[in-house]
Amino acid sequence: MKVYQAKKNPYRLPNYLYMRMVYVIRDYERMKNADGDIESDLRDAIGHSLNGYVSVNQLDNIAESISEKLISSGFIFFPNETEVEAVEKAMDKIPEFYREPIYNNIISGDRYPTGADERTFRRYKQKFIYYVAKYLNKR
Repeated sequence: MKVYQAKKNPYRLPNYLYMRMVYVIRDYERMKNADGDIESDLRDAIGHSLNGYVSVNQLDNIAESISEKLISSGFIFFPNETEVEAVEKAMDKIPEFYREPIYNNIISGDRYPTGADERTFRRYKQKFIYYVAKYLNKR
C-alpha cells in the first residue's frame, strides 16, 4: 500500500515528517491502550514459565533488570500522552462523517465509502495528518 501526499497541497509536509505522522496514527490504538507497566507483564510471564521455583524478590529483580534493558535499548517504547492527545485533537478538527473512513484508510488502506468524492476524503486525510504534526509541534 503506497502512502503519498499530493504535490500541490497547502497542508503538505516534508516526506519524513509525513511518514512519521502516519506511523504515529497507525500506532494510536496501541498507545491508547498501553498501561506502561512492563515490569508486571514480565513478572507474570517469568512466573508462569518458572512455575514457582523462584522467590518473589528474585522474580522482581529479574523483571526489573529485563525491563530496564529493554527500555534503555529502545526496544520497548512507551507512548507519549501528547501523541495520543494530538491524534484525538486532530480527529476533532475533521468533520464526523469523514473521521472513521480516513482513519481506516490510514490504518489498513480501506477504500473510502460512497457519499463524498474521493478527492474530498484525500483532502481531509491530508488535513488530519497535518494537524497531528501541528499538535505535536513538529510543524
